[in-house]
Amino acid sequence: MMRGKMQYSIEGKTYLLEPGDSFYYNARQPHLSKCLGKEACEMLVIYFFDEA
Repeated sequence: MMRGKMQYSIEGKTYLLEPGDSFYYNARQPHLSKCLGKEACEMLVIYFFDEA
């Protein structure tokens, strides 16, 4: 997370991300993200898919 605050909900659990935080999860699972506050959220997202 580079700027702002973001909330992620995955499998009934909620996670709060703030600048400097990193987060790893299986993006194939249903998930919901939400930018919190008035400041825009900025983050670096890297997708990795195992083709095996």
